[in-house]
Amino acid sequence: MGLIAGLTVPSVVNSVDISRQKAVLKEDIQAISQIIQAGYLSGDFSAITDWSVLNTTDPIVQYFTSRLGGVVRQCPRGTIAPPCNNIRHGHYAPSLTDHSGRWVISNGTTIALIGSGYTNQNYIVFNINSKPQLNDGIGQQVPVVCNVSDSPALLGASTIKPAQCGPWWPESHTVAYYSLTWEKLFS
Repeated sequence: MGLIAGLTVPSVVNSVDISRQKAVLKEDIQAISQIIQAGYLSGDFSAITDWSVLNTTDPIVQYFTSRLGGVVRQCPRGTIAPPCNNIRHGHYAPSLTDHSGRWVISNGTTIALIGSGYTNQNYIVFNINSKPQLNDGIGQQVPVVCNVSDSPALLGASTIKPAQCGPWWPESHTVAYYSLTWEKLFS
């Protein structure tokens, strides 16, 4: 009996954990998608002229801070204490966390704008992480790109229509780093 329980319990716990991760990632993607669609339709994105994400006062940072309803904490530039220490883009340089477009969400996830030119008048790239507590900063990320331009565009892994979001990386690239991909979330 103990042997069966020893083999079964870890697999059940892992399955429940993956289901929870999928649920919160999809919840965040849905929230971002709704913000993008509403902002596009209202013309909010076309009115933004400064796309910097360095400070909490930057227009795009304020825009998402005010609309991400489940924000527990915004992580301003220079904040690297937990839970803000692992909101970054994979193993890349810590400089990618040196901005204010980072949030801790009430469902336990983190959302980060990817600065360095990946947030602009044409598209916005996010990393959503369902397990930000992992020490290496990778956790369980899903990179998402949203088209805020007026034309369909080849962004990341696919052609994305205006006011739509999709996978930033193709599944073959993403799965090399993260086991949960856009395709696995929405298939």
